[in-house]
Amino acid sequence: MYRRLSELGASRGSVSKTLNEFILEGGKTRKINLTACIKEPRKYGRFDHAIEVMEWMQKRKMNFSHVDHAVYLDHVTYSTLLNCYCKELMSEKSLTLFEKMDKMKLLSTSMSSSNLMTACLLIIFPICVCVCDAITCA
Repeated sequence: MYRRLSELGASRGSVSKTLNEFILEGGKTRKINLTACIKEPRKYGRFDHAIEVMEWMQKRKMNFSHVDHAVYLDHVTYSTLLNCYCKELMSEKSLTLFEKMDKMKLLSTSMSSSNLMTACLLIIFPICVCVCDAITCA
């Protein structure tokens, strides 16, 4: 099931349609597998797929506990906010939010660390280039 959903990244297909076809072909959907299908796409920036899986589960009245829902929303919200801070090179806000996420145990993937490191490099690299140019030119 996850393999099929992961292939949607390139084709821009429908999560609901893919899950429905999987069931029609005799595939079994279990909460643990669907939960993995919510968590995994985040690693590749596919937040929309994770949300679609969750919505599909809710439409079918699958057992999606309040705790699961709250953790998922916190995770997606904080990670998305961190990603935005990093892209906008807001270093202090990025670092503060990263530390908060760490305390809340919301750093389950390396994606948040990668976002933060990329932002640091984008902030520091131009400074290094300017310093190196100044040294070379002097």
